[in-house]
Amino acid sequence: MRSTVLAVRFVLELCLLAALAVGGWELGGGGPFGAVVAVVAVLAAAGAWGLWVGPRSSRRLADPWRLVLEIGLFALGGLGLWLRWSAGAGLALALVCAAPLAAQEGALSGLVTDQNTAPAVAAAIEETGGVVLTAGPSA
Repeated sequence: MRSTVLAVRFVLELCLLAALAVGGWELGGGGPFGAVVAVVAVLAAAGAWGLWVGPRSSRRLADPWRLVLEIGLFALGGLGLWLRWSAGAGLALALVCAAPLAAQEGALSGLVTDQNTAPAVAAAIEETGGVVLTAGPSA
């Protein structure tokens, strides 16, 4: 299952780069300047991904910050599709990309920790009937 999620994520990362290129082209107004903006957008996103998100990076961000960066990049890609084609295209990219991010093992573990490390958050979630995510495997 994990290898399938990683393969889907890789394809979506390529879609992200394409969406950023489309958005850069649109923001640059097409032509030579649009091409430059598209290339800069793709290189900036690929550089940020390689530096802070990539699995072999020596500067890889810890969860939840890595997840925040990933969501931000995919949101920018969705915005690029929105600008070029339609809101539906942008939202489709964002929704399709959200599932593998959430499905990846441990991706959400750092957002809300157990009651020992975040008592106020855990108490508020319990009062509202929500679920507390834990950093480790459930017992």
